[in-house]
Amino acid sequence: MHSFKTLASLFLLASISVSNAYPTDAAPESSIVERGLTIAVGTDAKSASCPYTNNNLPDANPQLPARIYAAHDYTQNQVKKAMLSAAQLQVDDKQIGAQGYPHAFGNGEKLPFPCGSKRFEFPIQPDNDIYSGGAVTDLPDRVVYEYSADKTTAKINFCGVMRHGPPPANDFLLCKS
Repeated sequence: MHSFKTLASLFLLASISVSNAYPTDAAPESSIVERGLTIAVGTDAKSASCPYTNNNLPDANPQLPARIYAAHDYTQNQVKKAMLSAAQLQVDDKQIGAQGYPHAFGNGEKLPFPCGSKRFEFPIQPDNDIYSGGAVTDLPDRVVYEYSADKTTAKINFCGVMRHGPPPANDFLLCKS
């Protein structure tokens, strides 16, 4: 016959293995941090005026949609809304659309943005909706911002707004702030 101590020990071991019958991995630290991350705006967004551009190729097929973009003025709130939406995607570690927005902006055009080197771009829509994926052929404008994060805060700084320019280079043009 087993002693009381032996039976009690077996019972405790059995209860431990039952309570851990389905082992699970701990949530990665980044998931835990992201849930409580605050987005702080350093340099606030500014209104912007983007110029008229005719982005049709000189020998464009007339059957294709025209890529002529009227001049457009964005309010400070429109620009800020796009910038905050982009930052939220980064906090959530997500990118959307075929080009994976928001994505890093290398500034090959050497536009004079008054911010650091960790710049990102995100489409801004003239209808005040937030870009949610899909084609950007009818969305020539981008908000550019600087993004950095630590364990508690994601910080964003407004850099500017730019527009895709005409071919053949298709370089970005700076919109006036």
